[in-house]
Parts: sequence; structure tokens; C-alpha cells
Amino acid sequence: MLDPSPVQRIGGYIGTAWDISTWAYLAMLSVVVVSRMSDGSAPVFLQPLQAGFPIVAGPVWIVLAVAVLTRRWLQVPLCLILAVGFVAAVSPARQRVAPPYWVAGAPTVRVAAANVYFANTTPDTAARSLLARDPDVIVVAEFTGTFRAAFNRAGVADRYPNVSERPRDDPAGAVIYSKLPFAEVRELTELKMPAVRLILPAGGYLWVAAVHPFPPTGETEGKRWMRCLKDLRRFAEGTAGDDPLAMVGDFNGTRWQPSFGQLLAGSTVDAHEALGKGLSRSWPAGRAFPRLVRLDHALINERAFPVAIQDFEVPGSDHRAFDVTIAVRSIKAPGVLPGEDSIVGSTVGASTSTGKPGKSR
Repeated sequence: MLDPSPVQRIGGYIGTAWDISTWAYLAMLSVVVVSRMSDGSAPVFLQPLQAGFPIVAGPVWIVLAVAVLTRRWLQVPLCLILAVGFVAAVSPARQRVAPPYWVAGAPTVRVAAANVYFANTTPDTAARSLLARDPDVIVVAEFTGTFRAAFNRAGVADRYPNVSERPRDDPAGAVIYSKLPFAEVRELTELKMPAVRLILPAGGYLWVAAVHPFPPTGETEGKRWMRCLKDLRRFAEGTAGDDPLAMVGDFNGTRWQPSFGQLLAGSTVDAHEALGKGLSRSWPAGRAFPRLVRLDHALINERAFPVAIQDFEVPGSDHRAFDVTIAVRSIKAPGVLPGEDSIVGSTVGASTSTGKPGKSR
């Protein structure tokens, strides 16, 4: 028997390396797929793989093609199962939602949402860029005392007299600036994220909630993240009642993580998905490498509907922001008119960067 040539030996090494790496990849992907069927309490190391599921699972098509061409028949059935799982998981994000009949002629509210990055070195530029978009409402995550001062220098009070803010010196701060008056102000979840019930000019209301739970980067953080998302779902299905609702911000999650997917399985839709942009990505921004996942969302309930959305860059931030126009199907509440029994120009939460409760003004 002749000894194999150098070319044959190299080919054998490559084939062996391919088999080892592909079997390892298929095993890892199988674990990720199975973990997505759980209640969301996946181990911490699986959370990033779930979040980036389209990127993680995409190579299965290459493995399947090579397995067929090279007659690796043991891999083909597993590849087919995982490929079907890929399609089933990704398809909902690609399905544009037809607007309901009432959207035509409905009043609209435009909301800009941005995670400005608490360590941003250009806060004044970032603040001016958000104000330049001139939406009806601005929602800011990672809002610090530095950013509070930057927005004040940019003249936010002249155009947005209604404020619910909670500045902190860590990433948990948030603020809602609004041209529209407030009928009610709440703090959601253990992180006390602001939520406001806006009074619409034509009557009726729109709840806007600022969202920014800590990312599930450890066991403790993961449990806190899941609790926050469960609290948001309870708010959407309970406290918000029959009012239109928009929960906007950095959810630190994607639809492929079960805890976030449960929000979408409830009474809300993702604005990017509804408008055919479900596979767009918002993080990380401003880096040399490509953006990987969409962590920044606007979840809208059935009494509202997104009619337009646009992503944009915020100077110094590691997230892309977005500007969403929301059509509102609201019924004017009896006995409450703009200017009556409302909290107008109020601020809930801290007025300093420490995050300690302060007085309303």
C-alpha cells in the first residue's frame, strides 16, 4: 500500500479538523436551540448566544451544504433540524405587520429613544443632536448628572417643559422629556424606571415608559433582568389598562431570548419588526467592527401602532438611537381634559447624580 502523498495528508488533516469543529458547532447550536425553549433562566454564558441567534445559527446552512456535498450523512439530519429551527426563529422578525384600519387619520406622537452611554465624553454634542430631531418626547437611558447639565445647557426646558427624571452616576439613570403634559407619573421595576401618561392634544392618553434593565451578564444580574421584564409585562397587561402604550429604550435583550420573547408574546409588538426592520441592529455602535444585535426597541400595545421608524447615531454612544412615530387609537377619558387634574411640568425622582429620591418640582 502506497503512503499518502503530502497533499493527501494535508487533505486528511483538514477533513479531520472540519469534522471536529463542525460537530462541536452543531453540539453548541443544539444546546442554544434547546435553551430557547426554557422559561428564560438559561445559564449566563448562553444569554449572548441566544441574543445573537441569527448570527450564531446562520453558519448551519454552510455546514449542511458541505455535509451534503461531501456525503457526511450523519451530520445531514441534525443540520436539517437546526436549519428548520433557524427559519422558525428568524421568520417572525421578518414579517411586516399590516397597519390596522384605524391608523388612517389617527393622531400621532413621535418619540426619540437613546442610550447615550453614561461615560460619553461628548455629552453636549449628544444632547444637541437629540434636541435637533425635535420629537414630541425624548427618552434617554444612562442619564447622569453630567447629561442633565448638558441638556439644560442645550435649552431643553424651553421646548420640553414636562420632565420625569432620575439621574444617576451609573448606567441606571433615565429621563423622559415631553412637550405634552403628564396626567400621571410612575416608576417601574426595582430600578425605578420612569413612565408617564401623556395627555394628547385631541384627548385621550399615551403611556410612555423608559426602559433600561441591567444586562444579564451574571447570575444576579440575569435574575434582576428577568424580574424587570416580567414587571414590564405586568405593567403592559395590567396597569396601562386600555390606554395606548409605548415601552421604549435599551432592553438589553433580543426576541431570541425567552424572557424578552415573552414580552412579544403578550400584548405588544416590536416597532422595528412591524415596519419590516426586525433584523436591523443597534449595538455596538461607533466601533470598528459591525453591529451585532438589536438591544434597543419600542414595544407598542394594540391600542397604538408604529407608522414610521428611523435609526440614527448619537455622538459618543455605543448604541444607535431611534425615532418612532406612533399612531394612537385613544378614547377621550371622561372628566379629564388637558389642563385638568393633571401633573404638568413635574419631575419624579432624583435631581442629583446620586440617584437618591428628591422632591418633585
